[in-house]
Amino acid sequence: MLDAAAAAAWPVLTVHAEIEGGPYAADFRAFLARARERGIAPVPLRELLAARRATGAPLPQRAMGYGPVRGRHGTVFTPLEG
Repeated sequence: MLDAAAAAAWPVLTVHAEIEGGPYAADFRAFLARARERGIAPVPLRELLAARRATGAPLPQRAMGYGPVRGRHGTVFTPLEG
């Protein structure tokens, strides 16, 4: 995930307190430490969106729907392929 985040222009990782903050809290802290070592700083989505909008470039438009995402449990709201 860190490689993908480092390669993306505007990476987003959705974190749920009931998942990553519960039984995986220690793993999540380790993930955040590795991210910091690589110069990746987590920010709230509203800050990322504000920075992205400040560029003046239009936001991409994608068809959205519920579907599986590799590495996530169940279905989530995600961009649809195609």
